[in-house]
Amino acid sequence: MNLVELKNVSFAYDTKKILNNISLKINKGEFVAIIGPNGSGKSTLVNIMVGNLIPTSGEVLYDGVKLQNIKNRSFISYVPQKSYSFNASFPASVEEVVSMGLYAKKGIFKRLSKKDWEEVYEALRIVDMLDYKHSLIGRLSGGQLQRVFIARSLVVKPEILFLDEPTTGIDAKSEKALYTILEKLNKEKGITIVMVTHDVWAITDKVSRIICMSEGKINEKCEAVDLTAGELAEVYGYPVKIAKHHHNGSVKND
Repeated sequence: MNLVELKNVSFAYDTKKILNNISLKINKGEFVAIIGPNGSGKSTLVNIMVGNLIPTSGEVLYDGVKLQNIKNRSFISYVPQKSYSFNASFPASVEEVVSMGLYAKKGIFKRLSKKDWEEVYEALRIVDMLDYKHSLIGRLSGGQLQRVFIARSLVVKPEILFLDEPTTGIDAKSEKALYTILEKLNKEKGITIVMVTHDVWAITDKVSRIICMSEGKINEKCEAVDLTAGELAEVYGYPVKIAKHHHNGSVKND
């Protein structure tokens, strides 16, 4: 069953066209990876699907309802590309950062209830950060901080979670842990996940579908998990070398 549907979506900044007539369906329960070279429109596409940008033309539907007509969008969560560069000197604890997700839903002047805090701690438990609940965010590693932001997105119990290059700036061990968490959220919690990534082969055994973007369009030829180097070269516009990856013998593009 379709959860998200884009119909003939285009987007432009002034006269520069970023997306060109994209039609796309994402089903409930899918784990979708969006890949493509820099400037192909991946982040713009995600920002349109979460409602941060309005298409120049076309429409975005959730369960058949236009996104612009949906007032309560708490079922949509988004971890943006720059979350890893969050101001680490900000004097907030891990639990306070995660609770910000609830304030966005309840209102900034509402006090959190005991049940609300239980949901904060449950979100931290899911991402294996509960033991750090009182820690200041400035003392966390990049991977730990990214898990905190995922917990913040989970606290509202979303149906769909969007992530824009969540492994940027984190080490291999943290990257592997992050992918494991996302896989569990998808398979055990039933959360639909849409993730922008360059690390295509690291997630081929976890995602249900790969969407390839190039020059503001979707390349229908490579909407599959078992991509070849030739197909990726067509998407990225340059030869792709297949090499062993640091995750359990999988591979990546160099």
